[in-house]
Amino acid sequence: MIIFFPSIGYICLAIAIILSIFIKRKAEALQDKTDELKQQIVELKMAQVDLNNAQNEFIKLSEQLNEKMQEKTGIYRRIS
Repeated sequence: MIIFFPSIGYICLAIAIILSIFIKRKAEALQDKTDELKQQIVELKMAQVDLNNAQNEFIKLSEQLNEKMQEKTGIYRRIS
C-alpha cells in the first residue's frame, strides 16, 4: 500500500506552478513574434503596392517613349 504524504502534493503543486509560468512566458514570446510577423506582413504589402505603382509608371513611360520613337521614325522616313 502506498501512502501519499502532503509533501508530494506540495511538490506537484510547485511543479504545476513552474510549468504554468514557463508556458505563460512561451505564450507571450510567441505572441510577440506573431505581432512582429504581422507588422512585417503589413510592411511587405505596402512595399508591394509601391512596387506595383512603380511598375505601372514604368509601363506608362515606356509606352510614351515608344510613341515618341514611332513619331521620330515616321519623321525620318518622310524626310528620306
